[in-house]
Amino acid sequence: MDDKFSSEPRRRTAPDLVRVLSEPEAVEALGLSRRTWDRLKSLGDVPAKTRLSEGRIGYRVSDIAVWLDARREAVS
Repeated sequence: MDDKFSSEPRRRTAPDLVRVLSEPEAVEALGLSRRTWDRLKSLGDVPAKTRLSEGRIGYRVSDIAVWLDARREAVS
């Protein structure tokens, strides 16, 4: 079983903190449609990006986690 994008909580280890996902991988990991991602991106509402090279952008797993935590809503 591939638990790469498992929704089960997992303790973050050092490799997770520095792992970088490509934009398509980040979209898939978040379970978003490409259209939703593009809309959020145009609003500036996506995780912090990391420039890997002149033509390549990535998203650190730790930055994605911070972005998700900021979007969490309290249970009423």
